[in-house]
Amino acid sequence: MKLQKGTVTRHGIDKTSRRVLETILRCYPDSIEINELSKMIGVRSKTLKSSITRLRKLNIPINILHIDEVETRIKASLKEPIYWITNAKISADALLTQINEIELNKNKTINKKKLILQRMYEEYINELNNLFDKWDALRLIDQLDD
Repeated sequence: MKLQKGTVTRHGIDKTSRRVLETILRCYPDSIEINELSKMIGVRSKTLKSSITRLRKLNIPINILHIDEVETRIKASLKEPIYWITNAKISADALLTQINEIELNKNKTINKKKLILQRMYEEYINELNNLFDKWDALRLIDQLDD
């Protein structure tokens, strides 16, 4: 199974949006002026603004700073990487529901594979739940607020 690093790290968004997130995270804690960011990632300002709008519609945590009527800056949120972990858990929960709906039949090989997959997803979700419980108890995610 060949995986593409960029697609895996921020699954479900376009290349420009991924580049925006990668660049602003690398620059953290500094903010970047929109036109400067546009030049850094090699896209037109209008394309960049569309990507930022898409990111906001997806509720991906980023900070938009309106300095004045002319200057707008963008800054990473340290909660953005947590967003992807949360989405992975939501996705795993949904997939486990689908796996559980697969009915066992007379084919022992298929039944065994289904049970293996079910076990793997249950263990994965349990581990993520344990992590979130620990992080919540320690208030780690709350400490990432900007």
